Amino acid sequence: SAFRDCTSLTSVIIPNSVTSIADSAFNNCDSLTSITIPDSVTSIGHCTFRLCKSLTSISLPSKLESIAFGAFWGCEGLTDVVLPESVTFLSGYTFRNCKSLKTITIPAGVEKVQNNTFTGCTALTDIYYSGTLEQWYNISSFEHENVTVHCAGIDHTHEFTEWTFVEEPTCD
Repeated sequence: SAFRDCTSLTSVIIPNSVTSIADSAFNNCDSLTSITIPDSVTSIGHCTFRLCKSLTSISLPSKLESIAFGAFWGCEGLTDVVLPESVTFLSGYTFRNCKSLKTITIPAGVEKVQNNTFTGCTALTDIYYSGTLEQWYNISSFEHENVTVHCAGIDHTHEFTEWTFVEEPTCD
């Protein structure tokens, strides 16, 4: 949590020598608007960018493999996210309360999307998944009202009316 609660921090350039970003490293840096993450980074820790409310976009590195739970929790300014092909798992609460998130692109190599990954993403309308609808149902128990999942060759609108909640974890 090297920069945790640095509320005046506005931008960060992570050096190429970094391979992972630690848990809560930028937690509650609510003025952070931009971050440059090099391709050397393969993992983003637990609650790393939690409550970075001013972060409007993020370019994820092409070699990124894991994004820990709550990594972007409360990044209210994010509007769209493209996950690199190397990501294989979306942890719970990864994008919780990203209230402006409208679209996310998920590669077919993702093996699991936990059902609470997008809890509180009230603007989410489209998920672009590069696999098939059958693959999507095998990896996801995602429940969100009126979200269209665009799969290879087909679009499917989810019409769930209730969320499935689990005991809420903390980032402390």
